[in-house]
Amino acid sequence: MAASENRGQGATEYLVLLAVVLIIALVSISLLGFFPGMASDAQISQSKIYWSGEAAPMRIMDAAIVQISCSDARVPTGYRLVLQNAGADSLTFTGVSSGGDAYKFCLLGNASNIPFAIGAGEAATIDVAPPLNISCGKGSVEELQLTFSYSSNNALAREQVGAKKLALRCP
Repeated sequence: MAASENRGQGATEYLVLLAVVLIIALVSISLLGFFPGMASDAQISQSKIYWSGEAAPMRIMDAAIVQISCSDARVPTGYRLVLQNAGADSLTFTGVSSGGDAYKFCLLGNASNIPFAIGAGEAATIDVAPPLNISCGKGSVEELQLTFSYSSNNALAREQVGAKKLALRCP
């Protein structure tokens, strides 16, 4: 009789532990749903990890939505990107686009040097003006599917399409 009581106790303990794990999982999922800011923070963090470490040869070390300084930009608000050449060769940066739309860009502080060369390991800050004004609510997340155009030392034109969208929080 004692052996059957132990078997019943083991099954009961197993069911109780399974219930505790399921309750913890449900609470975790519901917390993520109740706090939408946490989901967008994770989205921004994943984007930053990709663009600052995994993307190549052009990396985005920092990005923000700002009042842009491109003199002939059609819109007042755009993106400020700190680009870094993670490749071994010097590159000539020739353009940036998102979703097929070519964006106007200017090298911060010197708008006349376009296109511009960026050496191996070097960084440059550019302002990027989209064709239309950015319309995002305060604190929401703006996503861009970026494509960089550049040429290498052997003058071959190339494009780098981001595997992840660049996610930025609206000011």
